[in-house]
Amino acid sequence: MRVLIVRYDEIAIKSNIVRTKLEKLLMQNIIVGAKKFNCNLEKIQRSQGRILLYGDIDCLKLSTSRIFGIRSISPSYEMTFSSIDDIVSEAEKMWKDKVTGRTFAVRTRRVGKHNFTSLQVSEKVGEKLANYGKVFLENPDISLHIEIRDNSAFFFDEILEGPGGLPLMAEGKALALISGGIDSPVAAWMIMKRGVAVDFMYCNITGPIGEKEVQEVVNRIGQWSIGYTSHFYSINCLKIAEVISSNISKRLQSIAFKRALYRIGQELAKKVNAGAIVTGESLAQVSSQTLSSLRSLSFGMDTLILRPLIGFDKLEIIKLAEKIGTFEASIKVPEYCSMFSHHPKTKVKLEDIKEIDKQLDDVINNVILQINSKMD
Repeated sequence: MRVLIVRYDEIAIKSNIVRTKLEKLLMQNIIVGAKKFNCNLEKIQRSQGRILLYGDIDCLKLSTSRIFGIRSISPSYEMTFSSIDDIVSEAEKMWKDKVTGRTFAVRTRRVGKHNFTSLQVSEKVGEKLANYGKVFLENPDISLHIEIRDNSAFFFDEILEGPGGLPLMAEGKALALISGGIDSPVAAWMIMKRGVAVDFMYCNITGPIGEKEVQEVVNRIGQWSIGYTSHFYSINCLKIAEVISSNISKRLQSIAFKRALYRIGQELAKKVNAGAIVTGESLAQVSSQTLSSLRSLSFGMDTLILRPLIGFDKLEIIKLAEKIGTFEASIKVPEYCSMFSHHPKTKVKLEDIKEIDKQLDDVINNVILQINSKMD
């Protein structure tokens, strides 16, 4: 019988109560993913340190590849045995053609009580398959795996990496401030990996065209949001941009726009019951992301601000964007915020933030009123 073995690691080190809760949440998300991909999931079963999926294995392999909390998966064949000879015989039938003319290694893992050891299984299977190929433990052409659980044996030769982390919704919800560029989608993904569901806020200063481009980036992230339906909030920030251009010193305009994002994001986060704001800031990457600027920008904020990219350089962020599938969409989004970059100030004082707030209070309050009226 074909079965997909699902592995997790971080969940396994939790206390029994927390572990059980997270396992159930992970199983829920797996079921949601199977439905999303129209997979036939006949049965889902917990087995010490593993979750076993029965049904359309090829489809389930695809649907589980983007579920947070899954460390790896293996399409496998399961059999019930009564002796070690049954395992050896089945292994020979399954793998003799695969090892012919190749080097191989047999790796065995056991859970439960048996009258044989894992090493004995590996040795006996290796001895039998040596009639077709050559045993080479250090760097074989192919690694053959046998996992024994009580009276069931699972055979597989493929281990596919999952995203890892914690199941989505294990840590509540956050609001990601997203521009559509390379950084903020990656930041949202990293927080999702920690079990946090994410909604998105976009401060629109360009109209429908810009919104469409950013929406495409959010759609790419949404493919990872299995277990939660993300919401996209496009906020009309044109008036804010006008006030900044007219009333704020050119060297502080980029800081002023970011401050407006923070303040609006905080109010929207409260409205949607998000426990934190997520930003794509990386320390010293640009002038508004210096220690001085970040400290001043956070003045008076009573909502937690998460900056998962704070220690990453641009190349590391780009590699992650390519891995998660947002890079191509992100590079098509123009850097609209660059219109505020005029030899920006790198050391922002608290007095600067207070003056910015004074200039922006009225227009930000109007935007917040519009948000509240739409959502009430």
